[in-house]
Amino acid sequence: MITINDYLRKVQFVRDNILNETENSVARNENKIINLNVNQIESSKGADGLMLKNKSSVFSGVYSLATQMINPLKIASDPYNFFDTGDFLGSFQVDMSSDLTKVLITNTGTGSGDKKAFFDGYQNKLIGLTKENAFKLNYEIIKPDLDNFIKKYL
Repeated sequence: MITINDYLRKVQFVRDNILNETENSVARNENKIINLNVNQIESSKGADGLMLKNKSSVFSGVYSLATQMINPLKIASDPYNFFDTGDFLGSFQVDMSSDLTKVLITNTGTGSGDKKAFFDGYQNKLIGLTKENAFKLNYEIIKPDLDNFIKKYL
């Protein structure tokens, strides 16, 4: 029979390890988390939930008629989709903040020179989750793992 002291030790164990288990969940689900961000980009949505728009006057943020003539899959006036070479999409990473309380999505494929200027024009709205996708991350991806962890010990 379990005693109150035994149960309190289990509660303490769960409390002491919940952040590490959160980190484990994020690592196990890295592809799902990245897909949330990629799907936003496919929908031309920024992390702020608004349509992606490049603020640099050098880049329009939409395909031109000349681009469409070269590649008919790129429709003039449609927002850039970032899928042409795959460099950007293949460079997503998911990490945790040092205190293990925040999920951090980063991308190392933003390059330098013109490529960097292009991505800078999006003012950090390409990388990161909308409120809706942050909710999915917290309640559809991480929470079930934490529920299972808690049930395992309590």
